[in-house]
Amino acid sequence: MTSLKGIPMKKSALAAGAAAVALVSVTACGSSASSPKAPAPAPSAPASSAAAAPVKPALNSPDQKKIAANWVEFFNPKAPQAKRLALLQHASSFGTALAAMSKNPQSATSTAKVDAVTVTGSTAKVTYDILVSGTPALTSQAGEAVKEGGTWKVSVKSFCALLAMQGGGKSKLPAACKPAS
Repeated sequence: MTSLKGIPMKKSALAAGAAAVALVSVTACGSSASSPKAPAPAPSAPASSAAAAPVKPALNSPDQKKIAANWVEFFNPKAPQAKRLALLQHASSFGTALAAMSKNPQSATSTAKVDAVTVTGSTAKVTYDILVSGTPALTSQAGEAVKEGGTWKVSVKSFCALLAMQGGGKSKLPAACKPAS
């Protein structure tokens, strides 16, 4: 099976994971993680005109718009580190990690695009894509935003889930990404 770019899916998934890791190459995080979805396989035939594409929820509310903007800014490789830290839950654990991330050449071309946000109180489900040089590398990823100190932030859970894609399994994650025992 091949991806949209003609690269075998296993290699494509590894490349996408590497791109995600380029965004989040960190040495510490602080919550349990769930694994993001693997990239969707390429469609084998064009959709028929009779089948309508699923409608994505609009980002209409002020909270939805702010969450989407903050999520995109957090994954913006050109954003100052202080701004990125301000948009990450429990940021005090991540200064060194974000500094290391900014030195990774792949992170210079990796960004995020938010597809949907569903707000429930002080948390929100975020559906997003990771783009590398503007091309989707990971699509329809499930993430979480949390409201901390009045600001919508990328959750540590989401951040650590991306780290889990780095390889080596959960045993290779920083201690702060592992549940307390």
